[in-house]
Amino acid sequence: MVRGVINKNRARRAAGIVVAATAAGAVGVAGPGASAATAGGSPATPASLGVAGLAAPLSGAEVPLSASAKAILAGHGIAVDGTSPQATITATGADTYRNQQWGFDAIDAPAANTVSTGENVVVAVIDTGVARVSEFGSRVLPGTDLIASGDGTNDLDGHGTGVASIIAATTNNAWGIAGIAPNVKILPVRVCAPGGCPLDAVAAGIIWAVDHGAQVINLSLGGVGTPALESAITYAEGAGVPVAASTGNSAKDGNPVLYPGGYDSVVGTGAVNNTRARADFSEFGPQVDVVAPGVGIAMAYPAEKFVLGSGTSQAAPHVAAAMALAKSVKPSVTPAQLRAAIAASAVDLGVAGRDDQFGAGLLNAAGLLKALGAAAAPAPGPSVPAPVVSAVTPVSGSTGGGTLVTITGSGFTSVDASNPAAVRFGSTPAASFTVTSNTAITAIAPAGADAQQITVTNGAGASVNTKVTFTYRAPLGASFTSTAVPLTGGTVIPVTVTGGTAGATAAAFAGERITARVGGVAATVAWVDATHLKVTAPASTRSAALRMQLVHDGVAGPESESAVQYGPAVTAVAPQIVNGGGGTTVKITGAGFAGVDASDPAAVRFGDLNAQSFTVVNATTITAVTPAGLSGPVPVRVTTGGGSSAATVAATVRARAPLGFTVADGTVAKASGGTVVTLTVTGGTVGATPKEFAAESISLLLGTTRISPVWVDATHLKATLPPSATAVTLDLVIVHDTVTGPATPITYVPVVTGLSANTDTTAGGRKVVVRVAGAGSGPAGFRFGDTPAVCTAQAAGAWSCTVPAVSSAGPTWVSFTTASGAVSRFTAAAAFSYTDLD
Repeated sequence: MVRGVINKNRARRAAGIVVAATAAGAVGVAGPGASAATAGGSPATPASLGVAGLAAPLSGAEVPLSASAKAILAGHGIAVDGTSPQATITATGADTYRNQQWGFDAIDAPAANTVSTGENVVVAVIDTGVARVSEFGSRVLPGTDLIASGDGTNDLDGHGTGVASIIAATTNNAWGIAGIAPNVKILPVRVCAPGGCPLDAVAAGIIWAVDHGAQVINLSLGGVGTPALESAITYAEGAGVPVAASTGNSAKDGNPVLYPGGYDSVVGTGAVNNTRARADFSEFGPQVDVVAPGVGIAMAYPAEKFVLGSGTSQAAPHVAAAMALAKSVKPSVTPAQLRAAIAASAVDLGVAGRDDQFGAGLLNAAGLLKALGAAAAPAPGPSVPAPVVSAVTPVSGSTGGGTLVTITGSGFTSVDASNPAAVRFGSTPAASFTVTSNTAITAIAPAGADAQQITVTNGAGASVNTKVTFTYRAPLGASFTSTAVPLTGGTVIPVTVTGGTAGATAAAFAGERITARVGGVAATVAWVDATHLKVTAPASTRSAALRMQLVHDGVAGPESESAVQYGPAVTAVAPQIVNGGGGTTVKITGAGFAGVDASDPAAVRFGDLNAQSFTVVNATTITAVTPAGLSGPVPVRVTTGGGSSAATVAATVRARAPLGFTVADGTVAKASGGTVVTLTVTGGTVGATPKEFAAESISLLLGTTRISPVWVDATHLKATLPPSATAVTLDLVIVHDTVTGPATPITYVPVVTGLSANTDTTAGGRKVVVRVAGAGSGPAGFRFGDTPAVCTAQAAGAWSCTVPAVSSAGPTWVSFTTASGAVSRFTAAAAFSYTDLD
């Protein structure tokens, strides 16, 4: 039945409780406060298989912690006081050979061995030592002795040798027993002596084993939990080394939780007999992750002997051996993944599902390999050569790993894609890789440093080309003070390098291949010293606060916290003369306007005043309406997230006051032109001197006719009004540069401009040509004084009139009435006299 991984959530044992095996095979529990235990069960006086062998009890003296064990712990920051609680080993018994190995078959080891026999895996047996008996061939490595001195092969008890043989005994050699993982190497670590096993020595042994290449650890022992022991187990987990441990033989004596088997990251292993029932001595509870054969287990013994043993000590190496089989075909499998796969592939025993008697169930080695995706080895095919690596792209990447690279070469389809070590950067496997063709592999670089050779391995071996390397570059940061720059760039920004150096010399800097980007645009970099650079801001089309990145030989560093602030640029405004009273629509031309926040009223300003309104037409054009209150030259500024545009002559408007005026009451203009009007200026001045007046660019506009006034003083002008063909009222305004002031109406009046004769007798009858101005379509009638005259039109503006008779002589004037009813005004040219002389 499929199992899940169990969170043991175990309570720690009371300090001082230790476990001891009895000569009869039962396990006793020493009471609280006991500092050492007596232990038997590993045959001290072994008999050949088939003859029961009982162990003499170990001495009750506490085994002291060795100096070498203390040194290992101290080297990893684990302090101990030299007094160490004792762990004990747990096993009993004696009897025969392979046909006696019911446990080998119970865990489906024969099927598992068609997939894996443990090649290239080192299993540390942390125990009483491992003797170099013939069952191991040359596969016992030099280990260590943390009780006395030596290489860990001085097994005075036999327990460690027996445990190791369950794992690693040679198969098919017509001798002894069959190991579950017959091709593993054994790393012996002696931590037990007559009297027990100091738990701090056990902790030191775990650390030593991890540091010396162990890939699996077996611990067929147990005791109280200690900080040093827990730290060591955590260290193994962090190093990717799985641990199997026995859960203890004291089911009938308090069923205490033993450590390290009680830790969550250890596979706590209970024992079953050949009927798959829980061995009566095997402890139970949440600390049991799985069960394995542990009653009547055939083992090797020093001096080329073979014995049978019983206990959870014999169950645990079944699990350690299965772990080794898995690590051989799946080197990258993690301890957590192994624990999950062991639970998922176990054969359910007892009540359905996980229970405290059997944990997830009976270990199944073949099922474990299948759960991890390992299959039986294919039949041998034709030999293939080792791969050839010819190039890697890119050639550099971040020290933190994660760079996607393409490896080119040949022979890549022969690479085992399930072997994470098939592609290596130096000695470190790629984080992942994919064989895309026979000539290409894509891989994710692991973390690393310096230049590392790229190696691709297949069944024939590793690629040999040592010239293809991948160089690790530190991601460099840029620290600088936020700087405002124009869109045209060119500003030199001092930068402090973080996260590494830029090279101790200019030559070294060149070798580091350091470039910079501002907002993704390449920037020029100059070396200053190992930690300082000068970066020249590039031109930008964006007005924004842009971040800087240093690129170390293709490795982009983090974006800077500070910013290169590209402000917009204003290159022209039109018109440049605006009404100081506001309301002038101005076209602003420039660059970087796409970054303007249209909802920000202060984004477009005239001097210190916000525009009345503005519209961003595009990235280079804004239309804005000027506010009231402007005077003189006023800079126009546009603001974005990158800053404000600079004040320049081209970005300046000149505000002119709208000037009004008054004229004397009753002022009219003669339609004949030439009327001189004095204007009293209001709303401002026209200059204190004629020179200032000229600079103010002041003109008059009468209707549509432009008039050049004459300066009188700062507040007075004179203007000669032009003629008008009709009697009409026209608006007269002062134009201050281009700013038009308020209008004053000027009325044109019709006038007589000349008479061909200006006298006649009272009898009348003389023909007089009367010239007029402002008559429009023509006069409706003429009068000499109050007497109407008969007139006929001649040329334009000229009429021939017969002087009417009057009753008395004297001066008078000629007038006319227009078709609209307007009566001409008196002028000197209209004067006429009657005489009484013939």
